[in-house]
Amino acid sequence: KACINCKSTTTAGRWIGSRLVPGTVCNACYMYEKRHNRQRPLSLIQHRPLSGIPRAPLLPGSNGCSNCATQSTSRLWSRSVLTSGWVLCTTCSRYERKQKCHRPKRLWKDV
Repeated sequence: KACINCKSTTTAGRWIGSRLVPGTVCNACYMYEKRHNRQRPLSLIQHRPLSGIPRAPLLPGSNGCSNCATQSTSRLWSRSVLTSGWVLCTTCSRYERKQKCHRPKRLWKDV
């Protein structure tokens, strides 16, 4: 998929039908449309490579995610609700809270 407004192929949220023109827009363009009742101007659109997204630093005394061993996460580190003392990356934490079990190895990305 690609946003009909900014041409982005990724979105922080979900793909949503535009309120103003036929087609699908990214979360950022949709939120702008909703607030300003017009399409998001190109001057506000910044195309950044994914490697430029800031990462949350490791917690002091932590070696990364206790489940998948990743050294970086896109948001905040979380404490496991299932295993006392475990520190989890955002992805493992979300999976654990939704599925009530640890994220299985088959879902880990090979980095």
